[in-house]
Amino acid sequence: MTSKSFNASSKLMSFSVTSELQQRQHDGLVVWNCHSADTTCSEPFPEARAGAHHTAVTLGLQTRLGSPPNKGRELCPPPPGHQEPLVSRRPARLEWTTTKPTSPPNGSPRMPRDKRTPGIQQYYDALTDVFRLESRVLTGVLPHYGERGRNDEDRLKGFLTRVVPQRFGIGTGFIVCSDKRQPVSSQTDVVIFDQLYNSPLYKELASDVYPVEIVYATVEVKGVLRKGDWNSTLEDIAKLRSLGRQKVYTEYVAVPKAGTPEHSRKIVVGRKHRRDKLPPRSYVFAYAKKGWRTLADFRDTLGELLEENKRAHIHRAVVLDEDWFLTQKAYTDPVGVVHAYDDNCLLRFTNHLLNDIQSFPMGTMSIDVYHEISGPQD
Repeated sequence: MTSKSFNASSKLMSFSVTSELQQRQHDGLVVWNCHSADTTCSEPFPEARAGAHHTAVTLGLQTRLGSPPNKGRELCPPPPGHQEPLVSRRPARLEWTTTKPTSPPNGSPRMPRDKRTPGIQQYYDALTDVFRLESRVLTGVLPHYGERGRNDEDRLKGFLTRVVPQRFGIGTGFIVCSDKRQPVSSQTDVVIFDQLYNSPLYKELASDVYPVEIVYATVEVKGVLRKGDWNSTLEDIAKLRSLGRQKVYTEYVAVPKAGTPEHSRKIVVGRKHRRDKLPPRSYVFAYAKKGWRTLADFRDTLGELLEENKRAHIHRAVVLDEDWFLTQKAYTDPVGVVHAYDDNCLLRFTNHLLNDIQSFPMGTMSIDVYHEISGPQD
């Protein structure tokens, strides 16, 4: 702490009393005490947080803290019995006290605002910290576990809306295919779907119903991932992959009108159906985990479960609190070959997700196989 004093002209005096300004810590605030010959007062300034850099200047009994809005704020009232403030002919004594800024909590480096901009790594480090705080504190205030889960899902959907191109829609709901013998998917936390050429089959207030043809990827969101969660998660993924092998798309082409010669100028729009068996990508995004001590344990557990359930495939998995990122390698023997990383999980997740969905082939779904309308379609 440093302290300096100097004299000022008597024209700046508000009162005839010379005061001293002292700083002390109290309940997370900086409290300024003003002591004079006539009166003593103590008042906390909410704007002055402990550890921040502040400058206080006193002119007699009138004080300023930093810059406006406290400019000209009177710290102490005039002494009792005085109808008007006295004017002194003597110079006033001005004193200020400054404190050096302290390090922020958790030992994270302080990022001063200047002309330089942080890089992509620092940007995603900050986003990861925000995710962690919001999940631990803001979501934690909800007493109902179901609502906590919904809160975590909405938080991730908000993030994805910011990072994926606008041709990708972000929603929640159920996934179906045109083969009615196939079961409907379980309710899916996050659905990434095409909204450039297609739209959901049904749109309702709580959730939507998506034809599998328009789905790029799904994300299972877990507030806390436990070992027992994997079996149901892998089963849901296997069911979705089964739906994905029933996709039907429509291609619109120019063809001669029926009953006319092949080279006739009477051209109409025809439809060709095209089948595809590529299932949507599958992801698991967990804010925290419980039951594994190391990343190697987590990777081995996932590999063993994938070997048992060969119908499932997890493209990427994230445990945010631990900064873990995992990816399953495709077409390997054994099936459960998983690569694991312990850094930059959110940045890795975003990078792989964008590459995965933008390389995914998409077309116009065949609405005819869902609507089942009989009769001519021309």
